[in-house]
Amino acid sequence: MEQAAPGTAESVRESLALLATSRPGSRPDSGRGLYEEAVELAGLLEEQRVGLAARTSPEAAADAIRHARILVRCADLITRPLQPNPGEESLFAVRDRYMAEAVTALVDGAAGRVAVRQS
Repeated sequence: MEQAAPGTAESVRESLALLATSRPGSRPDSGRGLYEEAVELAGLLEEQRVGLAARTSPEAAADAIRHARILVRCADLITRPLQPNPGEESLFAVRDRYMAEAVTALVDGAAGRVAVRQS
């Protein structure tokens, strides 16, 4: 963030601290403010990809964007209620979908076998 948008770095630090200390369903928010902030951050980094890559490296820019997308998922899970409203996916269904997507990304990028272990 210091490279891509120095003016927003402090508010991002605050959000990251909140994400680091929260668990899924621990901060239900019908307004989804934290989630929207994470989506905005990921979008900003995507928009700034070329400039960020020039100031750092293409790999660092790609890593920052990938990490921001992970933060979007974390914020989504943290701000969902443990008990879904009628017609909404449950927190656990969303969590499982995100885990499946992560495994798919690992498998797609792997040259060999991938083992997944439940802990």
